[in-house]
Amino acid sequence: MVSVAGTVTLLGFLGMFHVMFAVIKHREMLKLLQEDMESIPPALLMELIITSSCAVAGAFLMAGSLKSVVSSKNSGSVDIGRFKLDFVSFNTRSKALPSVDPLT
Repeated sequence: MVSVAGTVTLLGFLGMFHVMFAVIKHREMLKLLQEDMESIPPALLMELIITSSCAVAGAFLMAGSLKSVVSSKNSGSVDIGRFKLDFVSFNTRSKALPSVDPLT
């Protein structure tokens, strides 16, 4: 079954593809007329804004409601035990390489 959110998202993406091809066609027309492309036409810009907002709104509608994260009291926190990052030491292979003086 097709949902309303999926339809809105699909229409938004199809509209963005239409704007993309319309801008390409507009640019080709300007090349034939030997004019520079300064910006896209306002009608295409408005269509891009509307279709982008439709795609984003449909994606938000498809996501559904947020669920809360429940942690158990027995799991402890990240600050307990081996997760203290203040005392982490990193050993790299660069300590084993001989030092090279670039001036000699």
